[in-house]
Amino acid sequence: MIQAYVLFEPLVLQPELTNLTPEQLEEMMAEMTVVDPYRSIMVVEILDEDDDTRTEILLDFGDEDAVADNIDTVEEILADGTSALTRRPWSELLPDATTEQRGEVLAVTVPGSGRFRVAFQAMQSRDLFVTRS
Repeated sequence: MIQAYVLFEPLVLQPELTNLTPEQLEEMMAEMTVVDPYRSIMVVEILDEDDDTRTEILLDFGDEDAVADNIDTVEEILADGTSALTRRPWSELLPDATTEQRGEVLAVTVPGSGRFRVAFQAMQSRDLFVTRS
């Protein structure tokens, strides 16, 4: 592991982090694909034994059924979703991302270097795998 960062709360878009009014944010949220609330989110950059770098985004739902219920939603966000703040597609920001259930954790793996920064900044701005509450 090279670096990791964790938040012990689900991510909800914050009006003060956007250029949107609360009404505009509410309208945008109504149209967004969002995941169910999770217990924590962690972004980890990993350098493996072959010197290949990957980023893992780990959503801890605390329940295996909740992971199963949300994996298709996360895959939809990665394939067709757009960052609320940058307006860029997640498929461009986190290319070739794959999902996997690891017990109570939904793991998103993004191969290649440079993706930790993208995921970390999106998490810090509360724009990564957003929940409604």
